[in-house]
Amino acid sequence: MITVRFMKRVFGSDKGTRLRKGLDVWRRLDADLPEAKGAAEDDRERLDKFAAAAAKLSSKEYFRLKEWLQDEVCTLKQNFCEHSTASGEAFERKWLQIYESHLSLLQG
Repeated sequence: MITVRFMKRVFGSDKGTRLRKGLDVWRRLDADLPEAKGAAEDDRERLDKFAAAAAKLSSKEYFRLKEWLQDEVCTLKQNFCEHSTASGEAFERKWLQIYESHLSLLQG
């Protein structure tokens, strides 16, 4: 018997599946981009190349990437450890800046 859960997983409407596919798109694009520094001024070349690559994505890949970036930003803003170290917080701030700058290109 085919269940609704199975159908969602097969056809990609399950949120976990969409996020995994969005991560796959991110990794594919990230492999072709210069290393992210975490500051918008230093990442200008990367952001320009990202915008050009994102424009070539299919609409499904585009929205999955956007959903994954939104989820990562939300996770970094809301889920934090009270006992984290300064280096851990710096790492999280860096990636929050990177994800937000890339997400702003997709939203704008």
